[in-house]
Amino acid sequence: KDDCTTFRHHGYAQSGRWATRRTQFVHNIWYSVLPALGIDGFFACEVVEGSFTCLSYEKFILQEVLPQMNSVPELYSVLIMDNAKIHKSQHVVDLATTASIVVEFLAL
Repeated sequence: KDDCTTFRHHGYAQSGRWATRRTQFVHNIWYSVLPALGIDGFFACEVVEGSFTCLSYEKFILQEVLPQMNSVPELYSVLIMDNAKIHKSQHVVDLATTASIVVEFLAL
């Protein structure tokens, strides 16, 4: 566990002096969160240490998102993603269209 989990925004000091606090901040650990959002809220979520790769993103879509979707014209039949390079997997698009799920990318 690192020492950067919470920071106070207010503190106490003598009148006319700044409140100071010494902290240790670790810059080399980060997490990425990938949510799948539907009209009723989140229906899938993945958290990884570091960044998502094309393979980890594709695995999330194939194992967590597509199984919870339905074919057209039912609810959850359209998969909308932004234009990030990592989102443009032809394998994901092919599997979705095979399952009669419409894939749309947001405009630039």
